[in-house]
Amino acid sequence: MNKNPDRNTTIFTLTGILLSSVIIIYAAQGDLWSDEIWSILFAESAKTPWEILSAYRNDSNHILNTFFLYLLGKQQHLLLYRVFAIISGIGSLVLLTKIALQRSRLESVFVLFLAGTSYPLILYFSEARGYAPAIFFGILAFFLIQESHIRYRPVKLGLFWIASILGILAHLTFIIVFVSLVVYIIHHEFSIEGTIYMRARRVVNYLSVPLVFIISFYVFYVRDMAIGGGPTTDRYSELGRGVACLLGLPDNLWYAGLLIMALLLLFITYISYAEKKPIWSFYLSVLIVAPTALILITNPAYFHFRYVIVCFPFYYLMISFILAKAWRANKKAFHYSIVLIISLYIAGQSLRLLPLFQYGRGSYQSIIAEMVNASAANVVTVGSDHDFRNKVVLSFYARFLRSGKTIQYIDQESWSSQPPEWLIVHSLDSSTVPEPWISTAYGRMYRLKKAERFAGNSGFSWFLYHYVNR
Repeated sequence: MNKNPDRNTTIFTLTGILLSSVIIIYAAQGDLWSDEIWSILFAESAKTPWEILSAYRNDSNHILNTFFLYLLGKQQHLLLYRVFAIISGIGSLVLLTKIALQRSRLESVFVLFLAGTSYPLILYFSEARGYAPAIFFGILAFFLIQESHIRYRPVKLGLFWIASILGILAHLTFIIVFVSLVVYIIHHEFSIEGTIYMRARRVVNYLSVPLVFIISFYVFYVRDMAIGGGPTTDRYSELGRGVACLLGLPDNLWYAGLLIMALLLLFITYISYAEKKPIWSFYLSVLIVAPTALILITNPAYFHFRYVIVCFPFYYLMISFILAKAWRANKKAFHYSIVLIISLYIAGQSLRLLPLFQYGRGSYQSIIAEMVNASAANVVTVGSDHDFRNKVVLSFYARFLRSGKTIQYIDQESWSSQPPEWLIVHSLDSSTVPEPWISTAYGRMYRLKKAERFAGNSGFSWFLYHYVNR
């Protein structure tokens, strides 16, 4: 019989977090892609920290991350740009295990298995954007509220206010978690004893400061914010694809993923309601109501599942609760089934993680090196199929050239008078097969010289073409 379960759990947790940290850092290797570079350009263009807020009202300006990049300055090692996301990701895993451990050691083990090998979480925990810190502050705010309900302290309240404010500054999708916490706080406070006045006062005590900040932030920044574009997508199939990533299922099984998640949510809602625990209202809101309301209210033309990535850790908390409850039923059939489920889940996530390790978010420096080394001219002229995205990437990596050559980007509108020597074609579809030859509207022929792929979701493939004088 094991006499030291707490010690074993601690050893497992520390080992699991260490291994997950290694995975996150490994996923953070490789080239930065255009959205990350755009954030760096915001930071480098700002003359003062205040300009990050006042001069760049754009949805690609994730303020907290941009401020970190501003303090960081120009770097030669690309991994440094992702340090804030990496630390946020590791911190999120620590918080998840701590929250689960409040309920049982078994839940902390399951949540670490689920979140620590999750492809979508690892992807955004290793990317220099605002999603990882938004996830961290979302989990932290949830943890602090639960701690306050167990034993109230003014310092916990102050930390909750700070976590909520920083979460909004990290990424606006944090509002999904905050709205759900509002629902949970109201539900909790009005389910315990006290007069209406006392209950309302406690609710106001929790929410007044964050709400004042959010309203002020909306008036000052959000309502005049420019929204970036992207390819038109069906938001519901994209949500389904996100659920498939969440559960480690193939993309074509996203319908099954939605059904599984709906059944799990119904189960935990029933159990929590039967046990008279108001936490069910939080899960129902953060996993269904709030993200659905956000999509319906904002009605975005472009949608990606990363816009609801802040919800994903709470799915894993919910699933770990259900798995632990099934395991404690002490039936061998349940134990075997859970081991099989966890094994299939990790296998499914591994199939998504391996391309991320292999291709990353694209190999842009490799394409640029091929182009520069193969060109006889000191000024290498290049055009592309997307003047904004590709120009941003080229301009950033041009600073790392050591050959003495320079890159001149030629916009498409100038190709008739100044045709480029090289063309870059990009693709957001990781399975795209490039054409061996392409021609421009002006009759110039280009031959495929090099192809570099990306793993999917973040980044794009680059196909390099060279002018052939026929």
